Amino acid sequence: MASNNYVTRDQEVEIPKLPAGWHVAAETEGTVLWSRDVPLGPAGGITWTQQGTRLSEVSRDDTKVVLRVEEVPTGGGRAALSRLPWPGYSVDGAQFTQRPIGGYLLGLAIPSDAEGKLITISFEPPGWRVGIALWATAVAGMLIWSVATVVRDADQVPRPHGRSNALSGTSLWLLTLPKLRHVRRLWTELRVGDRWAKALVVAAYIFVSLVGVTTSSIGIADLRQDTTSPLGWQFGPSQSIRSDEIHANSAIALSIIATGDAPSVSPLAARADMVHRYPTNGVFEQLVFFDGQMLRLGAFVPHEMLFAAHWWLPTLFLFLAFPSWFKLLGLSPRYGWLAAGLVAFSPANAWWSMLPVAMTAYTAAGCALMIAAFRAFEQMRRVRGSFFAVTAGILIAGMPSSYAPWAILLGAPLLIASTLFVLSRKAPLKFRLQSVGIAGVTAVVFGLGTLWENRAGLAAMTDTVYPGGRRSMAEAQPFGQVFDAPHLWQLLRSVPNGINSSELSTSFTVLFVVAALLFVVSWRGGGWAERIPELTLAGWAALWLAWMTLPLGEWSRSLPMFNMIPPTGFHR
Repeated sequence: MASNNYVTRDQEVEIPKLPAGWHVAAETEGTVLWSRDVPLGPAGGITWTQQGTRLSEVSRDDTKVVLRVEEVPTGGGRAALSRLPWPGYSVDGAQFTQRPIGGYLLGLAIPSDAEGKLITISFEPPGWRVGIALWATAVAGMLIWSVATVVRDADQVPRPHGRSNALSGTSLWLLTLPKLRHVRRLWTELRVGDRWAKALVVAAYIFVSLVGVTTSSIGIADLRQDTTSPLGWQFGPSQSIRSDEIHANSAIALSIIATGDAPSVSPLAARADMVHRYPTNGVFEQLVFFDGQMLRLGAFVPHEMLFAAHWWLPTLFLFLAFPSWFKLLGLSPRYGWLAAGLVAFSPANAWWSMLPVAMTAYTAAGCALMIAAFRAFEQMRRVRGSFFAVTAGILIAGMPSSYAPWAILLGAPLLIASTLFVLSRKAPLKFRLQSVGIAGVTAVVFGLGTLWENRAGLAAMTDTVYPGGRRSMAEAQPFGQVFDAPHLWQLLRSVPNGINSSELSTSFTVLFVVAALLFVVSWRGGGWAERIPELTLAGWAALWLAWMTLPLGEWSRSLPMFNMIPPTGFHR
């Protein structure tokens, strides 16, 4: 029996009285959570013993349970554990029964001389040790291949003007040895390029996916059978500050992983593919929502690994796309790493359960590929350029998904800046139009196709009071609320469950001031055409800062897209 039980409030169903041994653990307008006063122990222990057989549990962990034989009859005894006899179990001090007890329970055949002795039941997935060895070999091979590639290409990396490959100001004479010339080349690559950083990002993504690590709060107490003990390892307490994630986003992802099909949702609900980025039976959304498509691999990939891989996929795209985007714009990729870090480590990203990253990363990757397509067409690599442009269009087509107002707000400036950058180049017009045209047509076709496939869900969302019916106007916000620092430290004192307090989720809007100063002092000449990306982003930021600082009045509620963004929430 479960330690928790949810009871829904329904006028047509009489809710029984609270039984003895239970108490009300949580209560909302729609549900009441009953919990046992004394939680039941976790499953996996002794559930039945033959007459004359008595066992006691000594210890237990995630993979092993140790029992002591207190009493056993002369001819030996039998016992059953609340475990299914999956392949991978082993026993020391007894034997497994030839057939499962009761047809499905793991059974023990205990010898007659086992009284006072210990029985250890262990579980290890078949092939686990071989799999670990193969995984370690694959990771080592990947790292060796990455280093070898860097060393091989280091000769082609131009040296910084006026600098040598030696470590200036150091006495590391070992780097001058002929046998260590590859180390010198590697150091040059580390100084000039950022392939090493991207390799580390990919390696980190593979690692967290394999070990199943996320920052999800699905382990909060009222979602566990035993409210005092989470399943698996957990570092720090769960923060139930974003019910959208634990009751919607992650629940839908876990449903797809478990079933390999569309998520199990209420039969009264409309399709939510656009909001949660998962494909059902549409044609266009199969490619546009590729990240949701990967969740269907639950029959072949361990669920915790798949959930982690899906959780961190936007972050992987973010840290690979932004440095490449800045580099393709002719800027240092270091600015791209800084931008990716600011987005990933923004307090708003923690508050909104990684949603800002998800709404930015794929559009940024699409913009980078569109510029890369232009470069490929310029070098007469038509097949490569066409592939980049089509892929860019598919990535950009998903921009209105998730929470559309925020997605457009974050993705539109990247798309506008990239498009203007390509069109303003001094290359032949056909190369510029090929990259922008192919990417644009692909984005329109797949974007409109996806919207059409989800028209019923979009219509249902539009008819809601929130977010469909909400319309905001431009209002002046207090100076301190616009430029203050995040107040997430308040989470150390209490859990603000059920609220959406903007002072907690504030990001560093004050960095707009820093960016403006850097823009002025770093002017590098070359005309305004060379500063199109910076000017576009600056203009977009100024536009939305005006929305939250100027009292424009009621007429501003009629401005499309603007009226979907409340001024109190822009600085998040």
